[in-house]
Amino acid sequence: MLQLIANLTIDENTLASRAAGQLTSAITADVSLHCRRQPSLQTSAITADISLHCRRQPSLQTSAITADVSLHCRRQPSLQTSAITADVSHHCRRQPSLQTSAITADVSHHCRRQPSLQTSAFTADVSLHCRRQPSLQTSAITADVSLHCRRQPSQLRQWWR
Repeated sequence: MLQLIANLTIDENTLASRAAGQLTSAITADVSLHCRRQPSLQTSAITADISLHCRRQPSLQTSAITADVSLHCRRQPSLQTSAITADVSHHCRRQPSLQTSAITADVSHHCRRQPSLQTSAFTADVSLHCRRQPSLQTSAITADVSLHCRRQPSQLRQWWR
């Protein structure tokens, strides 16, 4: 999900798109690091987010994506997000009806409503999955997301504007 957001293009501001890529790549790196440290932290949260958007927009047929995410999860406990992203892209090419922009648009919507807090959408999802699945120890990931926001305020201003 984060990698998909990193690839999001904003027509009206190319610079913002580049800044977003720099920010989210750093976040993705931290997520991968925590996954290596905590193999029990699989892709449940990612899968749940996809399912949520699927329920809101039944035209999104994400079962194939979910299956591939699970497959990579079993094969690579360290959670190689690049491989997962590749499969998501592959299915998007095969099934143009998969509107991945709907997922990123939801995050952007939250950020436009709360410009002072860039990670509110991410933090809310992480907290929700933590309550539902206590085995997901995501407090460290949340902390790292916040840390990157504090370190790169100029990029965030450009991206979330």
